[in-house]
Amino acid sequence: MATNPVTAMGDLVRVLRNDPSLTAKILRVANSAFYGMSGHVESLNAALVVLGMRELMHLVTCISVFRAFPTRAGRPTFDRKAFWIHSAGCGEISRSLTQRLKLRFHSTEFTAGLLHDLGKIILDQYFHDDFMEALKLSYAEELSMIEAEERVFGVNHAEIGLWLAGMWNLPTAICDAITYHHAPVNAPRESQSLVAIIHLANNLCQHAGIGFSGNKVGEDITDGAAWKILVQMNRGIAQLDMNQFMLEVEDNIARAREFVSIASE
Repeated sequence: MATNPVTAMGDLVRVLRNDPSLTAKILRVANSAFYGMSGHVESLNAALVVLGMRELMHLVTCISVFRAFPTRAGRPTFDRKAFWIHSAGCGEISRSLTQRLKLRFHSTEFTAGLLHDLGKIILDQYFHDDFMEALKLSYAEELSMIEAEERVFGVNHAEIGLWLAGMWNLPTAICDAITYHHAPVNAPRESQSLVAIIHLANNLCQHAGIGFSGNKVGEDITDGAAWKILVQMNRGIAQLDMNQFMLEVEDNIARAREFVSIASE
């Protein structure tokens, strides 16, 4: 409905009101430091006015993902909370990089960052023992998770994530970010800059130790394909001090932690 240009705000509100739990989380997130509107948003109508239809769509998507994959008690697993902190941190860093480089993704970058590793949750949720084997293989042989998953499953989390994103009819740009976040040079030209942002943000999260995605193999930040793609688009990134940039986004990472805390309850 949110992607349909003839949908009125009232139509969305009527649908959302049928889910009190989702409505409560939307209002809590809208009133949190995540959006800087503490205490001002008291209704779904107000949330729509403040956030806009596109941002609300991304917010509902993110909250729904948390609800779709609850942590299963009583078995060893990789740390889901740390995973979502990594994912939300990637979303926030993507948002900050997008603003710094004056790119226009219409807020898609946060959702793409949050969902880039969606396939790992599917593998852990439904193929848990094999996923744990892939994790152990990755650590033992210092492989990337992509390589370890392909050894164990014959496919990787990017391919699995694309399958679910397609089933959910997520926007093409987000599907491309999920598919190519480890290989931005292979992304379609129209989404290559977004994919490069997600790739770079993912690496920055890993280097800074923000949450944990299960991947211990990092890359040189300024010597990868994503960096080269972004330099071609905005040469200003070549002068960007990444250490200083990460210090500047500490508040954003705190907002990401708050988002995870609210949305995953």
